[in-house]
Amino acid sequence: MAVDCGSGGVKCFLVDFKGKIVSQSSVEWLRSNWNTEIGWMSISEAIKSALTVARIDADQIAGVSTTSMREEFVLLDDSGHEIPYKITSDIYTHGDRLNERYGEEMYRLSGHWPVPGWIAAAKMTWLNDTKPQVLKRAKLFLMISDWAGYRLGDIPYTEGSSACETSLFDVEKGDWSWKLMDELGLPKDIFPEVKPNASKIATVTSRASNDTGLIEGTPVVVGSADTQYGLMGCGAISEGDIVAVGGTTTPIQLVINKPILDSKRRTWTNMHSMKGRWIIESNAGRTGWVYRWLRDNILCEKPSGKRYEAMNKIAEASPPGSNGLLAYLGPHIFKSGPPYWEDDRLGDLPVPPTLIGSAKFTLNDLARAIIEANCYAVRANAEQLTEITGLKVNKMEFCGGNSKSLLWMGIQANILGKPVIVPRERDATAVGAAICASVGTGIYNSIAEATKDMVHMEEPIIPNPELAKNYDQLYKKWMETRRRLSGVL
Repeated sequence: MAVDCGSGGVKCFLVDFKGKIVSQSSVEWLRSNWNTEIGWMSISEAIKSALTVARIDADQIAGVSTTSMREEFVLLDDSGHEIPYKITSDIYTHGDRLNERYGEEMYRLSGHWPVPGWIAAAKMTWLNDTKPQVLKRAKLFLMISDWAGYRLGDIPYTEGSSACETSLFDVEKGDWSWKLMDELGLPKDIFPEVKPNASKIATVTSRASNDTGLIEGTPVVVGSADTQYGLMGCGAISEGDIVAVGGTTTPIQLVINKPILDSKRRTWTNMHSMKGRWIIESNAGRTGWVYRWLRDNILCEKPSGKRYEAMNKIAEASPPGSNGLLAYLGPHIFKSGPPYWEDDRLGDLPVPPTLIGSAKFTLNDLARAIIEANCYAVRANAEQLTEITGLKVNKMEFCGGNSKSLLWMGIQANILGKPVIVPRERDATAVGAAICASVGTGIYNSIAEATKDMVHMEEPIIPNPELAKNYDQLYKKWMETRRRLSGVL
């Protein structure tokens, strides 16, 4: 079982020993009013539903692993309840001062800038300086994936792929940066012990069993960050493997054998879910988010898988290049360090939402231009990673919601000029979590062995040479227009 806590809700998957998803369920929540009680009720409901849909008994679950969106964390008191606090506007100026003093050191250690108001280091130091009563009550700091596992098994832990997102972690040593915490005056005793991925950490407690329907004693296996699990679900465990995880945003991660930091401080360096591997990451920004915006605000349609299929048909009716329409509605080239632009907080250029080209563009042109812009941004961010690492990549693996569109993947292959390969199970994060659960419960002896048996990729989508040549020119035009827009608007 894989429990995946995302920004918009929780998904629960059951995956067999060959990597096939046999059941799944989801429960939505609002990130704006999320708390641990809402979260746990939603998780319990999703687990029960997944078991019901699969029509299996809970004693058939060999083990459960958790995963979650990155960066988010919770503080718990001595009774295990979340400690609430209200974010105020001074967190951003406080974060800027933190960056001035410690940003370079945090980037060197963790591969992440402490983005004000978001990354844990910035939030925790702000709490320490402005709301010390909150940290005095705190007994435990947990990333969301770790918290979900803690609620199942009642043993606190963390692991590198999630903890490295805090800017309080030494990404090379794979442990908390205790010296940095001393410098910042943070309470070190609330940070849990770092455990290896794919290791059994606990078993489902009687209380969690009553809430979820899982059998008491079911193994709980140390989970990982969702994007890293997505890589694992694509079989990306070797140096040079590159994966785009297409969702609300599109992280692009390149697997490396040792930590590499960008001298220009644009990218993130992360722990992989697999021991002895790291990741350097860029992000194409608001990609799936923009396509959803088109659905909700232009087409005014209710969410459904069929609606996206219809949107793809709309886009398909426009030719490559979208009849000259260029879209700048969110996709960007990642730049994680300061200054953080007001409208494009992690992008390299301040480009406001813009459509440029013929005023006679159609809905077909708009839909295709949005897809093309997303694909241009993926290429730009991939090129940023290969520039930093010096690694050459000959193909790109793609998973997540965007990968379900053959049109989208075809455009992506032609814009990259390289084959695009998608996993049979597009929800690769779930397969990645199941791989670790299978190793932690002894079904497989290693992640490499489990990956070989459980990951199945589709045939590569090969670029059309003529279209790829055409799209290469269109990509250069999109990039140059973007640069010019940033200096005008």
